[in-house]
Amino acid sequence: METLDLNACLREGTKKGNCRRMRAEGLVPAVLYGLHKQNLLLAVNAKELKMVAEKSVDALPFIQLVFASGKDEEKRLSVIKEVQKDPVSRRFWHIDFFELDAQSATTFEVQIHFQGMPIGVKKNGGEMLPIKTKVLVSCLPNDFVPVMDVDISDLDIGDTLKVSDISFGEKIKVLEPQDAPLLSVHVMRAEESVAPEEGAAKAEPEVIKQKSEKKE
Repeated sequence: METLDLNACLREGTKKGNCRRMRAEGLVPAVLYGLHKQNLLLAVNAKELKMVAEKSVDALPFIQLVFASGKDEEKRLSVIKEVQKDPVSRRFWHIDFFELDAQSATTFEVQIHFQGMPIGVKKNGGEMLPIKTKVLVSCLPNDFVPVMDVDISDLDIGDTLKVSDISFGEKIKVLEPQDAPLLSVHVMRAEESVAPEEGAAKAEPEVIKQKSEKKE
């Protein structure tokens, strides 16, 4: 199980003034919840958080939160559950971490990457329709596979790739229906063009005017 270390520090209170001050100092307010009854209020370095986010663009990373608790150093295994960003600057505004137990099964989403071009599209003029690219599973954190590459080059027109067609391994329990479709290949629909009758008047384009919003 590959983890990314992220330094954090304990914080007190949830007042807006405290959070604004932390952001001005280059910190991002955060909360850790999950295993313990009481949520843990934290702050993480914005630059370090950005580096972690860049390393996990396509996969759910396991993050080892490292922070001082009294004289001791604590480490908590977690995943990012929710990220809030400023709508204008796109800077990190707040982040939620969910604590994991390395010895207990947890629900994850596996990202499915379709590899290749279906023969039904490449040679037979069909059209590929992706339906679902994530599959819900349950497993121990150490057994989790964030991304699975699936070869779809043998799919012909009329074929459908289903959850049951993918081997996730014995240690991973799939929580989706086995017959759930992930991708299909079907005949490309030709657009029907109807020629206007001779002498028929040309239709004028419909003009839809938007109502102007009243300024308060």
